[in-house]
Amino acid sequence: MIDWFNLGANALWVIGCAVLLATLSYASWEARLSRQKLAERLKQGSTWLTLNLGSLLICLGAALAGGEWWWIVLWGLLGLAFLIQVVRILRAG
Repeated sequence: MIDWFNLGANALWVIGCAVLLATLSYASWEARLSRQKLAERLKQGSTWLTLNLGSLLICLGAALAGGEWWWIVLWGLLGLAFLIQVVRILRAG
């Protein structure tokens, strides 16, 4: 029998990893086109927002996948830090 909750939790962190990889790849391509350094491109608002959203998905998926209580708390706290970053970026516009 398929454990749908566990499948969904693991899908979240896999999607988060895909978002991070796609964002880094796209930022690298844009930096090369505009002759910028990648670090400069990553500091821009839209890229920074997407990196934080991908990281939030990874933390959420890892926390929901379960394990020991400290594992869930650790990923939850890290996810909360990324959520705060996302809210700050969205408020700044």
